[in-house]
Amino acid sequence: MRSPTKVLVLVVAMVSAWTMAQTTRPAAKPYEGRIVGKDVNVRAAPWDGYACVTVSAPAKVTVMKEAFGWLRIAPPAGCHSLIHTRYVKADADGKTGTVAGTNVNVRAGSDLLPKRMEVVQTQLNTGDKVTILGTNGEYYKIAPPAGVGLWVAAKFVRKVGAAAPAPTTTGPVMPTTVTASAPTTTGPVVVTTAPADAVSAELAAFEAAERALEKEFKKPRDQRNLPSLLAQYQAIQLAADSPLAIYVNARVKYLQGQVELAKDIQTVDALVKSVEANQARYAAERSKIKTEIPATQPTPTYTAEGLLGPSRTFAGAPGAKRYALSDANQPIVRAYCQCTTGVVDLAKYVGSYVGVIGTAQFDAKARVYVVEAERIIVIRPPSTRPAPKPATTQPVTTQPTAPPAATQPVAPKAKPVAVKPVNVKPTPMAVAPAATQPAKTALPPTGLPVAKPATAPSGTVKETDYE
Repeated sequence: MRSPTKVLVLVVAMVSAWTMAQTTRPAAKPYEGRIVGKDVNVRAAPWDGYACVTVSAPAKVTVMKEAFGWLRIAPPAGCHSLIHTRYVKADADGKTGTVAGTNVNVRAGSDLLPKRMEVVQTQLNTGDKVTILGTNGEYYKIAPPAGVGLWVAAKFVRKVGAAAPAPTTTGPVMPTTVTASAPTTTGPVVVTTAPADAVSAELAAFEAAERALEKEFKKPRDQRNLPSLLAQYQAIQLAADSPLAIYVNARVKYLQGQVELAKDIQTVDALVKSVEANQARYAAERSKIKTEIPATQPTPTYTAEGLLGPSRTFAGAPGAKRYALSDANQPIVRAYCQCTTGVVDLAKYVGSYVGVIGTAQFDAKARVYVVEAERIIVIRPPSTRPAPKPATTQPVTTQPTAPPAATQPVAPKAKPVAVKPVNVKPTPMAVAPAATQPAKTALPPTGLPVAKPATAPSGTVKETDYE
């Protein structure tokens, strides 16, 4: 938003210009003028516009327009304009650029007052070319585009080739009453100008409103009394042809928009607070649900699992102590585990049915797999029942009708009975089965049946299969 103080200065200038003598006129066509003073200010706008550069006699200028005792001239040498860098794509040489935007403001620049740039000279659009002269903060200094102008007081310029003009009134024209005699009437005719008191009253009311606006906008947004400001501007009484009408109406429209914006902000703030309250409530509900219902965990993948117990096979062996992982229902060793790094104390888990996560390696010497434990997960803690007796090295029968595994793991082989045949020549079928296939039920030469073993031996029994 333009500063209220700057707007007030501009309005005062416009009102003063409106009360100037209407003796000036637009130049019929541009003409050349000569400066007749020293260090004459060339300004961005008439009256109180900021100075962009100074010129001295006998410098020449091109006059494009005359207005209220001021001349609009083509920018003299050394002047520049400003355009924001975000709307210009500089070429590779950095000396030229192309505008990338619509209705991009070009402002009057000043080497005398580098921070002043509020006067807009013209607007450019996408594709327009500019000549880059330098930078001023976030703006490029560019050569003034064609058609833009600056202002100089008319009293400091003389038209080249013309005689010096007669003195003219340059001050404000006070309201006067002119009396003239009309040839067709006998009484005087009174011609009056617009009363200056009415304009002064309008200006005073506008200045008061501007000061209130500037004071109010120094407050935080949520503390501004915008309706009161709006009412103050709307209360200004303006004549139909008042030069202040455009500014007062602009302020009224702006403040109406600000009032609507404040309402929208309040609505959005209320919605945000409502959403935050709902989020907090939902978070509390989720936390309550988590405490009441245990979260389901994915089933981990174990390298090996079983009932953890000490190993008699590797008891006293050098290196890390090894433990056996046995089947829960029968004392068959599934694997062995150890922890050489010390990250897991396997002794703490003896008697528990555990899952071991780690790396399995084959011990070629012992011909068994050994898991290097990295993590132990207790699947089932130790039972309160008395621990079963250690398993023997004999296989266990799985048939319920077989004799106990500790006393009769394998049925005894039938011993061949030597029978002296009487006038009968023995055949190979009667003798060979008893010596090579004891598991088959067959009639030996004696003719007595042999009991079938509960389980057939699987071959050579390895100590590493059992503990």
